[in-house]
Amino acid sequence: MTDAGAIRGERRRRGFYTRLRPAALIFLVLMGCEWTLRAAYAVRNAAVTDIPLPYVAGDAYGPLPPWYDGLRILQRDPNLIWKGRANLERRYVDVFSPIEREEMRFSLARRFVPDAPEWLSENPSWGVKLNSWGFRDEEFGERDRSVRRIVCLGDSWTFGANVEQDQTFPAQLEGLLNPGRAQARTEVLNLGVMGYSSFQGLKLMRRAALGLEPDVVVLGFGMNDGQLSFWRDRDMIRHERRFAIRLQRVVRRMELAKLLVYLRELMLHEEKSLGSRIMSAAQTARKSTGASPSHELTDYTRVAPDQFESNVREMVRLAREAGAEAVLLHNELHGGAGAPEDLELLYRAALERISRDENVPFVDSGTMLAEARRAEHARLEAELGLGGEPSDSGVAGGASSGAREVVFRVHANGHDVPDALFISGSHPSLGDARPNLARMHDDGSAGDQVAGDGVWSLRVALSPDETVFYVYTNSGREGEWEGLDVPHVRSVTIGELEEVRGYLPIERFGSIYMQADGWHTDARGYRMIAEEIAGRLSMARGELATAR
Repeated sequence: MTDAGAIRGERRRRGFYTRLRPAALIFLVLMGCEWTLRAAYAVRNAAVTDIPLPYVAGDAYGPLPPWYDGLRILQRDPNLIWKGRANLERRYVDVFSPIEREEMRFSLARRFVPDAPEWLSENPSWGVKLNSWGFRDEEFGERDRSVRRIVCLGDSWTFGANVEQDQTFPAQLEGLLNPGRAQARTEVLNLGVMGYSSFQGLKLMRRAALGLEPDVVVLGFGMNDGQLSFWRDRDMIRHERRFAIRLQRVVRRMELAKLLVYLRELMLHEEKSLGSRIMSAAQTARKSTGASPSHELTDYTRVAPDQFESNVREMVRLAREAGAEAVLLHNELHGGAGAPEDLELLYRAALERISRDENVPFVDSGTMLAEARRAEHARLEAELGLGGEPSDSGVAGGASSGAREVVFRVHANGHDVPDALFISGSHPSLGDARPNLARMHDDGSAGDQVAGDGVWSLRVALSPDETVFYVYTNSGREGEWEGLDVPHVRSVTIGELEEVRGYLPIERFGSIYMQADGWHTDARGYRMIAEEIAGRLSMARGELATAR
């Protein structure tokens, strides 16, 4: 019996090893693939010098390849959801510019070859350098009591998206507060992180900002709080701590798993045309007309308006408790790609209440930039000698009772126009969002004032209650999305126009006033924010002349 038992035991062991071999082989093959992918991505990313940012209208990129993960400047954090990667340097190529075909943007986003294509060689670029804390600043030195210290907390506007390191508003603020001085009397520390809400800001305030012993804290939150994400920031922290979720994320960090998911999503993904995104924006606008944001939309924001107000009030309290002043900053592009405008009003109103209740300076950059944009429109119109009423009665689509006649105008802005500039928008007279059908004029007709001046015009009759979404194209084939403008869907609400009959502001093909992309202002806008904050701080200290 002993011999028989030994034989059976030996058979069981052999059977076990026989079954184990295929599993071990599969495991080794998978690990081989995993490390091969990691090595390939590492080699690929090491060869990258400039990273293109392939903007797409409406941020409809579709699936992005996993090899881009190694180039991201953010990483997961169990308490802040994400944070900046320490000691990182990146250089980004700005692709918020005209392009021949939209497919070029998608292919750029999914390109494995590390070299940027030749057609990007003339595009501007901007650099990012993060310190050992993961913030876009130099290393934070020891506190010098003879130097006033300002700490700026906020989102990508504070971080300074789309501009060089010295063009962020914290960097420009430091320059304004130390004019021509050999030794700085004020230092400004940039703790802005892209995508942050007031939920993360409050945590960062407690974890880092107060430990830097600031004299002033600038709080710039709101745009991301009101983002329609359909999840709450506080729930993301809770989920991070669930074992099953954490295990799932460990698996998802495997490059092989990410590649398989990417390939599956790429096979299932259907690219939406620019026209479909224009019509979708118009449909959403019509559905939201008359809706109450306090009941209809706020349940789907990252941070509810009442919680946003509570977070900011707590940050102000903590700053004062630590002996620091506070300044409130609301960053938003009116009509941009942030929170819907009715939601934006709720968050701005919360900051206004806190400003009144707590006697805290409040800088509304959205309103400030909108005024600067109007001034720029007026300046360009005066420079070109344009104004007055339309020169003829031709109206695209024909006028109807109650309709307003308006003239869309766009300047060629130095771009060659082989045929004509076209407008494609969410209205029959604008081609029903079909490309290169609604031809604009630079020949003195259809509302154009001066032939050959580079300003292309088209007069149309539109309903007063309509919001029109549109884009411009340059000399493309009829029905084909070619000769594209910047990747941004423009809009105008006819009922908000002051004149019943007249011209819309002159826009520029290839750029948007005071914007670096659909989300952010440009270096000029950051300068204006810095100047406004400097003025508020100086008035509070009786040093206005010195700061200016």
